[in-house]
Order: sequence, then structure tokens, then C-alpha cells
Amino acid sequence: MQEMIQFDISMMSAILLGIMFVIAKIKQQVTMFASDLFKWIIIFNLIGLVAEPLTWIFDARSGMLIFVLEYISNFILVITGPILVGLWASYLDYKLFFDKKRIYRFKFYQIPAIVILILLIVNFFTPTFFIIQEGPNNYIQGPLHILRYLLTYLLFFRLLYLIFTNQQKEKAQTLKGIILFMIIPATGALAQFINPSILTTWPFFALSVVVMYIFLETIPGDLDYLTKLYSRRVLEAYLGEMIEKGKPFEVIMIDLDNFKSVNDIYGHKKGDEVLIQFAELLKRESTPGTLISRLGGDEFLIVIDLEQCKDATLYLASLKKAFKEHAFLSSFGDLKFSEGHVSFEENMSLDDLLLIADKRMYEHKRKTQKTII
Repeated sequence: MQEMIQFDISMMSAILLGIMFVIAKIKQQVTMFASDLFKWIIIFNLIGLVAEPLTWIFDARSGMLIFVLEYISNFILVITGPILVGLWASYLDYKLFFDKKRIYRFKFYQIPAIVILILLIVNFFTPTFFIIQEGPNNYIQGPLHILRYLLTYLLFFRLLYLIFTNQQKEKAQTLKGIILFMIIPATGALAQFINPSILTTWPFFALSVVVMYIFLETIPGDLDYLTKLYSRRVLEAYLGEMIEKGKPFEVIMIDLDNFKSVNDIYGHKKGDEVLIQFAELLKRESTPGTLISRLGGDEFLIVIDLEQCKDATLYLASLKKAFKEHAFLSSFGDLKFSEGHVSFEENMSLDDLLLIADKRMYEHKRKTQKTII
């Protein structure tokens, strides 16, 4: 009965994470490094949730197949913990610094996992972490079992160090999410350490994933507060990835012409509504694989992944048509937009792209003004 209760708790946690994985996949419009890390965190949490109750179910049973299954499930459980914590560390490090190269430099914080994997291989020949006695199976802790906990908790302390020495880099809400993540699995692990018969470590890890998703994946820090488009921080991280991968893409820089007159004549509240409606129009005319961000004021930047989307010319033609037909935006007679777009070429930097797009946008603005004059 106790085994079934333990299995039910783990399975319910696994179902919750599975649903969250699907939701995250559906909501993700463009490939982002942090989002990919988040998905791997869910996957390894799911592995742990399945493996842990299996180690208890196979224990105290006889048979060679059961022996093999118990050994495999314990092997997986031991290695999954440090891998998961390493992924957590990578994710939170990236949220603090937005530096992908830094994560690669730290090997995704998987050094403890590599050490533990080597010792697990040694465990086949000489017991290090655990022993499985046959008929009926009996799990016995090995002489180095405490080492895996020490290595894993060293990563926890590393995370705490990162958090409390870089608080100025995060908003208060994000910091609360990180601290809650630390407290929840640590509480579950402590409870299970005191009473090994209750399986709380992995379900509490699952709960911390939920907390992380709420605080770090849905907070407005990655979105512009007014238009709900991506922020410049996300834009730069995404463009950095596209450039690093050498993927074909185009960027379009857009500026609303005569927007100042809207604020002057109708007030800033009406001006805000123009920005919101224009942002909605940009999103409505886009296709999957298009990232749209607000640079600031009435300037916007669109990144078009050419492996998934139509090119900039087609997008702009569709956007101009929709702008003219938009009941609210077209009600301001002299309101329009200027644009400049550029295709990524080898050896172009992020600054090169933005500079060229900006220059072409203002050239288009000047030509338009001359035409009107």
C-alpha cells in the first residue's frame, strides 16, 4: 500500500510536469536557449519521478530480471539528480547573465554528474554508491554514497552564491522565484533524508519547476510592459543565437512616423493605445518563427527566420495593407511607418545588423517625407 501511495504521488507529479511541458512547447514561438534548458529540466525531473518509486517496487523481490531492473533504476536515479541540478544551475546562471558562452564554459555545470557517472561505472565492479544483494533483492548503500550528495549540494551552494552576489541583475519577483526554487527541493530532500521511506525529493523538485515557470518563464521581465512584445534583452539574446548558428534570417526595423503629433494632439493615453494596436498588428501579420520586439518609444524590430517564414518583403507588403485597413490606426491621417530591413550575411555582428537596418529605415523616412513635400 505504501509503495502504491508513493508511486501515485510521483505519477501525479509526472503528469503535472508533462502538461507543463506541452504548454511550454505550444507557447514557444521561437527557439530560445533558456526555454530549451527549461524543457530539459522537465525531462530529467520526469525521469527521476519514474525511477525513484521503481527502486522501491523492485526492492525485496526475487528474480534475475527484477535484479537487473532494480540495478538499472538505481543507476538512473543516482545520475539523474546531479544532471538535473546542473541544468538548474545553467538555467539560473543564464537568467542572471544572459551569456550562453558562459554556460558552455562551465560545461552546463555537469562536472559533478561526470564524476558520479565515472564512479557509477566503477560501481559495476567495485561497490561505490550502492550494492544490490540478490534473492530477494536488497539495496545497500555503498561506501561513497554520501559523495553524490556532497557534489550535488555543492552546486546548490554555487547557485546561492550566484543569487546573493548578483541580486542587482534581477528584479525582486525573479529573485523570489529563484529563492523559492532553492527552498522547495531542499525541504523535500531534508524530509526524505530524515525519513527515507517517504519519497518527497522528486515531487518537491516537480513543485519547484512549477514555481520556476510562474516566476521566471511568465514574468513580464522578458516582455515590454506596454505592448507585451519581447524586450530588447530577449531580442539581443535571440539574435546572438541566430548569428552563432549561422541561420538565414532578416531583420526589419520600424519607426512610426508622426507619432509625436498623436501624443501632442490626442494625449499620451491615446498614443499608448496606438503603440498597443500597432504591436497587435505586427503579431497578427507574423508567422511562426518570427520574433517581434519593441526597441523603445515607437521603434520596433522584427526578426524573420527564413527557414520557417516568408521573407521581409512579403511581410512588409502584408503589414502595409493591414495598416491601411486598420480602423483605429488609419483614423490618424498622417500616421504611417518607415522601415529598413537587412539580410544577415556571414561575419555580420549584432551591431552591424542594427546599424544597417537603422540607416535604411531613416533613408526610407527621408524619401517618404520628400515625396510628401
